[in-house]
Amino acid sequence: MFTSSRSKERSKGLKEANYILGNKGDVFSIHYSCECFNRSKSSRPRVTSISIYNVATREQNSFNIHVEAQLKSYNCKRLSENDLDASERSLLHRFYKFVNNNHGCIWVHWNMKNSKYGFDALSIRYKFLTKRSAPKVRAQQCYNLDVLLRKLYGHNFEVDTCNSKLLNLAKRNNIPFKGMLLGAEEANAFSAKNYQAIME
Repeated sequence: MFTSSRSKERSKGLKEANYILGNKGDVFSIHYSCECFNRSKSSRPRVTSISIYNVATREQNSFNIHVEAQLKSYNCKRLSENDLDASERSLLHRFYKFVNNNHGCIWVHWNMKNSKYGFDALSIRYKFLTKRSAPKVRAQQCYNLDVLLRKLYGHNFEVDTCNSKLLNLAKRNNIPFKGMLLGAEEANAFSAKNYQAIME
């Protein structure tokens, strides 16, 4: 039986879900990978890839550090710190150009919620590399899918284990996840120069 507070929380979740589904053409899901938080030489781990998916058209846009390195004719097997900085800078330039071109869109993400991992972390890396402020992604445009599902189905909507709540949710709903890596696996793939794995 729902309590009054639980009922209000669910009503708020339904309102948000209906808003998102009613504006599918303007909805992008976003995920990004970065270096391992513990191994990074910087207080803000290097961004290694950003993937954006249009919910309505199913079009995917990817920005990858090794692709940027290839475009600069760098040797991806021997990238120096300067090469990596230049490639990450290009990656973030392309991402924020996309943000500017889609001003007012809705962003759906999974726990990109703070300056350690999230839109704030991306903007901090951009400012660190370019010495300029990043285009603003307004909080009102962003919806954390984990939080939204909690509003709709309660805080125990899925088992939260070391295998990842998101991965468990995909399995339960028969959503294909071939090639999906967990955060630590993405960081390890980058360290091992297995760039293709990060893209999949």
